[in-house]
Amino acid sequence: MKKMPKRILKGLLVVVILLVAVNAAFMVAVNRYMPKEAANLPCRNLGNGGKAKINGFDLWYKEAGVKSSKSPVIVIHGGPGMSSYYFHNYLSFLEKDRKVFYYDQRGSGYSEIKPDLSLYNKENMVEDLEQFRKEVVKEDKVTLVAHSFGGMVALDYMLKYQNSIEDAVLISPMSGSSNPTASAVQLLNTIFKHGFPPNDPAKANEWFMKTQHTFFSGCFYNKDNEKTLDDLGYISFATLASTGSKNMPQKPGEKYAGIKSRTLILYGEKEYMATAESSQLELHKALSNSVFKKMDHSGHFSFVEEPDKFAREVQLFLNQK
Repeated sequence: MKKMPKRILKGLLVVVILLVAVNAAFMVAVNRYMPKEAANLPCRNLGNGGKAKINGFDLWYKEAGVKSSKSPVIVIHGGPGMSSYYFHNYLSFLEKDRKVFYYDQRGSGYSEIKPDLSLYNKENMVEDLEQFRKEVVKEDKVTLVAHSFGGMVALDYMLKYQNSIEDAVLISPMSGSSNPTASAVQLLNTIFKHGFPPNDPAKANEWFMKTQHTFFSGCFYNKDNEKTLDDLGYISFATLASTGSKNMPQKPGEKYAGIKSRTLILYGEKEYMATAESSQLELHKALSNSVFKKMDHSGHFSFVEEPDKFAREVQLFLNQK
């Protein structure tokens, strides 16, 4: 094999150095403009729901469905920083024969948002979920339905409070097995196309809600379905940017291997890096009592792109005891 000419090697070296320098400069700029605090907002949108004081936060929640012998469902949204509002009516089929509780996590959606970003981590969100079960749902056993980042909250909860779980449905869950910088890459792409977010936290939220199509681009099997992002409810950009990759387990397969609860893992054909098929398979192997289902014509939001098939798979799983 012929050696590459020195002039070409030098040219490649210059290109690499320039790319590294540009990337470093960009990361410095991003860190400088990353939010230092979240907006200071009370619990809102109470006309469509109620609020519960949970561990010092007023959390927005909505109760739907009918009381029955079946365990109630607690829905855990993704983000972090987003709202359960984005489920719209996609989970209404669950409300026909059981109680369903939707809630927004601390610092997210329509729940109370406090400026201190140190308040937002999985550990606190897990404890909020447990208190929500005790004080609002008031049942010994519940079924969890969790999406994306909400899957990590659910997994940590399932590990710590196994006796409180009947079943779990994890939709495109983040588990930490994929590159923890995946969300950062999406954020960098958004900043590259739309500029940096404003320093003011409330205005940064508005900036993100206007640019979310870019952040979630590539998360849909059918690009036409991206229009569902036109109304996801309120989003706290600071919570999303600062919390998403905190405390990611380095070896999730080992961490979650102790979970014995019946679990359905649903994921789409076109996921993004943080929820790639490889991470879903790793999680399935770790959970000894799990069912693994691929949605062939969906991306990260399978309940939007294949709602009928999604409902059938979930109902089939929950009805099989």
